[in-house]
Amino acid sequence: MIESPRTGGAALPSRRLTTVPRRSFDFVRAHGVRTTLRKIRAHLDNARFDRRYGVHSDDWVAVADLAVVGENQELGANCQPIKPMAFDAAMDAFDIPRDGVFVDLGSGAGRALMMAARSGFRRLIGVEFAIDGYDFEVRVPELGSVGEYAIYTYVPQLRLRYPVLDGRLAPYFVTGVGMSFGEFKDRKPHGQDLDLGGEDFALAAVAGVGVEYFVASNIALGLETKYLYSRDHTLKTSGPDRDMNLDSMLTSIGLRIYFGKRAGES
Repeated sequence: MIESPRTGGAALPSRRLTTVPRRSFDFVRAHGVRTTLRKIRAHLDNARFDRRYGVHSDDWVAVADLAVVGENQELGANCQPIKPMAFDAAMDAFDIPRDGVFVDLGSGAGRALMMAARSGFRRLIGVEFAIDGYDFEVRVPELGSVGEYAIYTYVPQLRLRYPVLDGRLAPYFVTGVGMSFGEFKDRKPHGQDLDLGGEDFALAAVAGVGVEYFVASNIALGLETKYLYSRDHTLKTSGPDRDMNLDSMLTSIGLRIYFGKRAGES
């Protein structure tokens, strides 16, 4: 009878612990020492970048996380943000002047904007698709509130700033045109027997003013008031349909963090 060798009570190394060194050895053998060291350096540089700026934007973004549905999902692919070393190399290779305006379409967490600010760009524009949502109460005489009509606006906005006081105070004008989606939702129990509903799209636009005050070189407190134009939505009822005017005046207070120097700062 053949017996397995005794280990003196010591546990055998797990398959997981032995797999990592083996895969690392296979990578070095396939790609060479120089490429392996470059990969390690890129990974460490990327970790330092996220730690320095207090972000976590190095993960792969899966198609499933983007809420892509239908046939478009089959055409999508996972993506990964650019690494700091690759960004710096691209800026140097193309000799892009730093006195221009850096524009990032689909800025997400602002990773590329942070790299551009670190690289020397002073004027940065980040464009990210965002959705605003508002709920309006639907009331019926003698029944009161029977549900809500929700509006979701998709409006690209242009912000024109006019910094004063060496850039510490920045009044601005904001405007944009897009579309809005409306739907009846959250029907109340006492409104179950009512024939109410509706889903539609309509034109939407915003215009407003605001001001930012920099309490630090890259941190600003902001106050903004804007008018939302949202009409031509229809609430379907058992009787005549109701055309709704959902124009609103919106006021917000916020905190904005800039990566880079503000206008007028040397």
